[in-house]
Amino acid sequence: MKKLFTLFAAVAAFASVNAQQLYINGDSPIGNEWGISNLKPMTLADDGYTNTVTVELEKGVYFAICTQDHAEDWNEMNYTDIRWAPSSTPSAPTKEQTNLSNGEYTLYTGFEGTMFLSIGKWTITVDARTMKMTVTSDKDTPTEDMFVVAGNSAELFGSEWNGEDNNNKMEKQTDGSYKKVYSNVNLSAGDIEYKIVKNGGTWIPDGMGNNNILSIPADDTYNVTFTIVPAEILDESVITGEATSTTGINSIEANKKVPTLFYNIAGQCVNADTKGVLITKGKKFMK
Repeated sequence: MKKLFTLFAAVAAFASVNAQQLYINGDSPIGNEWGISNLKPMTLADDGYTNTVTVELEKGVYFAICTQDHAEDWNEMNYTDIRWAPSSTPSAPTKEQTNLSNGEYTLYTGFEGTMFLSIGKWTITVDARTMKMTVTSDKDTPTEDMFVVAGNSAELFGSEWNGEDNNNKMEKQTDGSYKKVYSNVNLSAGDIEYKIVKNGGTWIPDGMGNNNILSIPADDTYNVTFTIVPAEILDESVITGEATSTTGINSIEANKKVPTLFYNIAGQCVNADTKGVLITKGKKFMK
């Protein structure tokens, strides 16, 4: 009887040691605004391993999964056994962001990984034994993508670089493009830098990795229109910005999509149909 009791005690102790409470570090309401010592616990199931959280979001949020509820500093938070997120290079993970959708993800530690959830109601489940994370959304999650214009001009956008400002939300057109129109806006001469933001978290540059530029030639009142034709590879989307003076003195159009250029191995610009080894956007491929 004593041996049997000892066996039960050993099993219980083993289960206790391996039971794993997980925590969320990140934006509110899924986290506590990235506090190191004030993390939000996930709901731990009776099995001692399955951790779950359900959150309804009115804006996009960033977060990471943590395996303990405090850390001495951010270096410990990011690079020891505390912080977990998906990684495209698990053997040598680097800082990166993963935009989550319905599906299963493997979580890795040892890097400053961050996950992003868009607007909607989401349930996140993590098995602490395998660090497999399942993400599901209910029927209330919007199926339609949202595009917002964000940039450095408070005169035009009402805020600076705010990818979640619904005042700058673009309207979907019948041809599948999205458009945002600003009327009778007083603008100062200079360059307006901007990007289009998809679902509050994916910032779309000009196709070359830079901010889009809309040039304003003179202090005046303008009607401004931004348009995006989304592509499956977002960096290949066609983005345009146009500002027209309401006085009729001048009108400009800026930021046409930069065409994709192809080069041969000698560095010469060639037609996309050229046979052989071609290089585009820093990558080689064979035609």
